[in-house]
Amino acid sequence: MLEAVCRAIDVDPVALMRSGNSVPLLGILDADGFVKPLPPNSEVTAPAPYLGVDPEKLGALRWEPSARIKLMNGHNVYFRRDVDGIDPKAWGQRAIIRLKDDTQRMGWLKREGGQVHIDDVFGTSDFNVDLVWASKVLGILPPEEDW
Repeated sequence: MLEAVCRAIDVDPVALMRSGNSVPLLGILDADGFVKPLPPNSEVTAPAPYLGVDPEKLGALRWEPSARIKLMNGHNVYFRRDVDGIDPKAWGQRAIIRLKDDTQRMGWLKREGGQVHIDDVFGTSDFNVDLVWASKVLGILPPEEDW
């Protein structure tokens, strides 16, 4: 419906999400869904889209996925970085996750029998993980030059 309204008034739908602000770019989401540090001399901010959240509370990761979803290469994955503990909205959703061993990744959180499991983009699961933090993914957008 949004696309139809935007076509009627000749406005790009993505332009509605631009805020003019930027958010911290906190790492690279690699082909396996794990968060790696930014390479030296990388951009350290990403454009802040309007996602219904104060841009001061957002963070982003640059996605470098595998060949299966290569079209998403360079997209930014946005999430709330101000979450304490585990965002209740993250369960059953795509989320950015930090485990007790300090690794971070993207996956779908599931609870079963008092245990936490993570499903990844390849359909595999890690069972009985020690989850310490999770924030629901709010949006995945292409690089700003493609807006």
